[in-house]
Amino acid sequence: MIHSGCNIIFFELWRVSKIDRLRIYVWACAVNDYVSAHILSHRQTLIPYWSFFFGLGISFYFSLPFEPLWSISVGICLTVFSFFWITRRYFHAHAFAYVIVHVLLAVLLGFSLANSRTAFLNTGFITKPYKDHTFTATVMNVEHTKGVHNRYTLGNINGMPVGEAVSCVRLKGSADLYLEPGWRVSCVATLLPITGSVSPVAYDFKRASYFAGIGANGRLKSCHVLEKPTTSMARLRFSITTYFRDHLTAPYGDIAAALVTGDRSGIPKELRQQFTDAGLAHVLAISGLHLGLVAGIIFFAIRHLLIFGHFFMERIPIRECAAVITIIAMVFYLVLSGFGYPAIRSFAMTSLVMVGLVINRNPISMRSVALAAAVILIVYPESLLSASFQLSFAAVIALIAAYDVCAQPLMDWSRKKPDATDAVSIHAWAYWYRRPIGYFCAIILTTVVATLATTPISMAIFNRLTMQAILGNLIAIPLTGFVIMPMAVLTTVSFIWGGSALAFKGFEYGIRALVETARYVASLPGAGIMVPTPTDWFYVFFVIGGLMLCLGPWRRLRMVGCIAACFSGVFFIDPPLPIGYFAGDRSVFAFYDKPTLYVSSLKRGQFHIDQWRQHLGVYPENVHLMAAQDVVWHGYHVIADPFKNVIDGIYASKESATQRLKKRYMRSLKEKAPVLTNGYWRRGALVHAEALMQKGSAFVYEDGSLKFTSDAKHQRPWG
Repeated sequence: MIHSGCNIIFFELWRVSKIDRLRIYVWACAVNDYVSAHILSHRQTLIPYWSFFFGLGISFYFSLPFEPLWSISVGICLTVFSFFWITRRYFHAHAFAYVIVHVLLAVLLGFSLANSRTAFLNTGFITKPYKDHTFTATVMNVEHTKGVHNRYTLGNINGMPVGEAVSCVRLKGSADLYLEPGWRVSCVATLLPITGSVSPVAYDFKRASYFAGIGANGRLKSCHVLEKPTTSMARLRFSITTYFRDHLTAPYGDIAAALVTGDRSGIPKELRQQFTDAGLAHVLAISGLHLGLVAGIIFFAIRHLLIFGHFFMERIPIRECAAVITIIAMVFYLVLSGFGYPAIRSFAMTSLVMVGLVINRNPISMRSVALAAAVILIVYPESLLSASFQLSFAAVIALIAAYDVCAQPLMDWSRKKPDATDAVSIHAWAYWYRRPIGYFCAIILTTVVATLATTPISMAIFNRLTMQAILGNLIAIPLTGFVIMPMAVLTTVSFIWGGSALAFKGFEYGIRALVETARYVASLPGAGIMVPTPTDWFYVFFVIGGLMLCLGPWRRLRMVGCIAACFSGVFFIDPPLPIGYFAGDRSVFAFYDKPTLYVSSLKRGQFHIDQWRQHLGVYPENVHLMAAQDVVWHGYHVIADPFKNVIDGIYASKESATQRLKKRYMRSLKEKAPVLTNGYWRRGALVHAEALMQKGSAFVYEDGSLKFTSDAKHQRPWG
């Protein structure tokens, strides 16, 4: 059948006249010559495009509803690579085929690497709860929260239940319990299975736990210390974090710990939300801003110290030596900060800058960004889905593209000196103002470009639009660069001789000014506007359009990219989100009647309600309790938790409540009108308790369709 079909196609093509075949051949040669002249002649500029297709392969892997065999994906990738290597002379002679094969190789390599990492991790999850289970483990991390609980990550576990292959757990414990990373402990804890996302577009906690190697969560009831190791980088990080929190006023000590060690767990939720509304959330995460400032401070400090010593000036290259010492200091800062994705990207970029200073090359280019992205994605393919990775690289790519156009004119204007004829003129002294104005314009340009590049992604992930971000960054970036980070370096170095009270005081004043700035900007109109979660098509248009705008070698291509990126905002307008929500643990259910979210309880399932509200773009004041037990909504009869809430003014048992419901809704059941409950009502109900327990949270759409969180990923390792 296939053979006969191919014969028909070949025969039809052969029937084309010789003139038409000649035209096709000429067109193919023209395309090949164009690709060879305009693309392959600039092969060094193709590295960013290769990284893009590499990431495209990773995103394609994570979008699949099933788990492919890693051996097959790796085998296909190796087969294509071997075929390309054997026939490389042919592909070098045919430019268009050369480009196509390289694109295919990049996509297959990203797909196979993500698939292989998932297979080799093989994180196990517990299948059922275990109460008061005893085991021994090593404390990997301690997160302090402003409350009665702390979070402890325990690894190297011995004594797990039979059949449960779990090597790491995350538990809540009393704040009075003092543990440090590296300690070996014996624990009694209640272990619970990790649940998935609570919304079709919500953050997938189970997938994140899979790649973090965490197989269970729960509550730590008691703990006995068995061994206390004396040296560990994790213990040093914990000690610095604790020192800041003990010697600085709350919450300034928690912010200081976030800037130095990357531990943001102690920052109050309200303050973190204020930073987000003010467009300053990036200041709390160690990223290029912090590593760049620290690297600059260390580089210039080391360079000037070496210049002052004539012995070093005559015997060693000052700039190269300062660059090497800066890289070593950045390695220490990276390890101390906990290896966050923005920190890794910033370390790679900073290292390339220092290497460029050593070899006299300009390292700040799209190629260096692409190489940094490729390194992170090769080691951690799952980082492509993280908000920190997306926001970090979006800002850097946009800034490099903008400064390629604007940096040189701005620098020439700010450094312009008076002419010889102006030497004795009254205007000769008037050029002093150019450098301050140039620096201020650079801050404005950086803030505007970074805000425009990251705001759409922040809207899609955090469901908030901040109109005051430019104002907040105009104050926060100079404050961070000139006061906070220099004091952070000085304070950290002062730990060598026991700490400096003066440095701590200056550090606290700088952080206090930053906090007051965030609170003031967050209180202004236009800060923290709620928006719904867009469809996946938003990422397609925004990412491809943004890359075309920043990387496009031709003006028309950049114009098309600008139009595509602007068009992505259409997908924020009335996206097809669910209108009925049912928690997988049957704690709460809700229905959405724009602009209000009606919930069955305001006390239970608060986490589910917050997630649903966020992804619908609903303000907290628009969340209301269902006023009546029987609500007719979109053709459904809504019953608010019939067996646990008040029915007809009295607390009824399950049997009496069932009888009352049968009498009240018998007519509706005969007419097959579905009933919405939290899963307790069986006959005529839209969602049953068994389905919620097996498939997770359920969601109803306007067309009446019903979906569960596990529908699209039940065949994945984290499903």
